[in-house]
Amino acid sequence: MAKQTKSRKQAYRHPGTGDARKSRKPLRIDRLPQTVKDFIISAHEAGESWKRIEEMASAAAGIHLSHSTLHRWYDLRIEQQTNTAALREIISLLKKILKAVSQ
Repeated sequence: MAKQTKSRKQAYRHPGTGDARKSRKPLRIDRLPQTVKDFIISAHEAGESWKRIEEMASAAAGIHLSHSTLHRWYDLRIEQQTNTAALREIISLLKKILKAVSQ
């Protein structure tokens, strides 16, 4: 019986960076004030490492935030959302161009 449970665990792979999740579950960072989230975004855009952002964000939030949690939150809430919006805009532009060319 233990063998069957082990094979089920091995068959499941957690989504990695860039992979969409099957369901939107709240992360601990989602519950933090917007100022902390804005700080994480601006620090990443300024070129800070995730380890350095971990130290600064943990101090600002008053709780320990691991760099992997910060990176996962940034990937899910910022990068994937930006990429999705950009793709939608490109698709709409292509449809407009196709419509103009086919007339």
